[in-house]
Amino acid sequence: MIALPNLLRHPVKKVINFYRSPLTYAVYLDDWILFDDSGLKGRAADWARENIDGVYPDRLERCWVSSPDFEEKLAACDRVVYTVGFERRTLPETRQWGQLDYDPCNGILAPGLFGLGIAFPERATDRYGYVEYRVGLKKFMDHLDAVLPLWLRYPP
Repeated sequence: MIALPNLLRHPVKKVINFYRSPLTYAVYLDDWILFDDSGLKGRAADWARENIDGVYPDRLERCWVSSPDFEEKLAACDRVVYTVGFERRTLPETRQWGQLDYDPCNGILAPGLFGLGIAFPERATDRYGYVEYRVGLKKFMDHLDAVLPLWLRYPP
């Protein structure tokens, strides 16, 4: 929803927005935010409410990736902008521990080895049981503040 208005500012014949699921918006409650990490906020949310949930702009078409028309619509495109987020590479295998993965609650990969940031985001469960990964610089810093005392005491 950040890329679409920018693409539509250019003199292109058509923009097709391929999507996997309905949009999610952040919901501001008294002391927390539902869909804080996965929901749209700010200008992107405003634009989507008006132009996706409202009336599509000229030259914008949307196509669900599971629709029967998907392959045909994709084949008609001469340019593609892929904006679905980040996918971490597989971590290298180590001699000591073999294939590693991180603990999404505390970032521990192995003794003396820790992960933080976009490749190792904190997993959080909200009050309704919805699970999402906390992304964003402030959230990474908050997570670091929370886990650093553990990391400093975790045996090497």
